Amino acid sequence: MQKFISTLKIFLVLLVSYGVSQLVSFGFFPNNSPKINTERALYLVQEIQKQPQRLIAMFNKKADQKVAPFPKDVSTFQMISKGVYAKEEGTQNITVIKLGEVDMVQYSFVVDGKPITVTVPVGSISKETLEKQMNEMKDIKSIN
Repeated sequence: MQKFISTLKIFLVLLVSYGVSQLVSFGFFPNNSPKINTERALYLVQEIQKQPQRLIAMFNKKADQKVAPFPKDVSTFQMISKGVYAKEEGTQNITVIKLGEVDMVQYSFVVDGKPITVTVPVGSISKETLEKQMNEMKDIKSIN
């Protein structure tokens, strides 16, 4: 009985440490940057509230659940925007994004002396906003 209690304590410590590491990695360091999120207290409260549902969902997964095959015909889907289609089947929401149909724009930046190009859908984010977000992570200079 003593061995069982010791094993249970070890399991609980591992479970708690996993939960803490998940909270800290996603809450304190946004976008994998070394900056600390100043709104982490509110974020942690929200994440702690989500943990019971995540644990329940993790243990309630059925072995027979499978990923639905990619739908080739989207004629029955509702067009959300150019290249983005959605459909509801029973309790399932299906979203299809056809990258070849979505208009994309490329933004070029210099990061640590190396040029990088970021491709995003047109209208999703402005170059200034993207540059601001990237500047929060590193010193970046715009090429064009």
